[in-house]
Amino acid sequence: MGRAGRENHIVSFPLFIFHFLSIISCAMGMKRYVEANISLKSHTTVKYFMKMWSSEKLFIAATTVDILFTVFIQGMTIRPLIDLLAVKRKRESAPTMGEQIHIQFLDHLLAGIEDISGHWGQYYWKDKLEYFNSKYLQKILLREYNQSKSSIVLLYEKLEHKHAIELA
Repeated sequence: MGRAGRENHIVSFPLFIFHFLSIISCAMGMKRYVEANISLKSHTTVKYFMKMWSSEKLFIAATTVDILFTVFIQGMTIRPLIDLLAVKRKRESAPTMGEQIHIQFLDHLLAGIEDISGHWGQYYWKDKLEYFNSKYLQKILLREYNQSKSSIVLLYEKLEHKHAIELA
């Protein structure tokens, strides 16, 4: 494999590009240099090979094999490999108060961006559901309904309640 091929693989692996796509992009980038450096006889061979390779059934078969290999073979061997190499796994923990405030801030920020841009995404519907819940459902379904508080106050009360339970 030449220098350009190695550079292509070095760039493609950290970016999580499949090796098959990496090879195709490498070939597309190197085409003009390869054609300039090969003989006419080799050029004819490459030309007919590429015509044969570009037939729909062969390309689909190669793509299918590549996907099956990537998903099943690599997928089935990753856990034993991680166990063999004793890779430390991240422990799942509850988000801290700062993280929860940050998440709520981003939710409100993205909802505002969606309102301004006119795009109705998940934050638009989330805000509408929260509004409907605080305006109508809580009045009907809660025994002691208090006027809705800001989300930061509710988050603080929830975390304080959780902390009190942990201390008890």
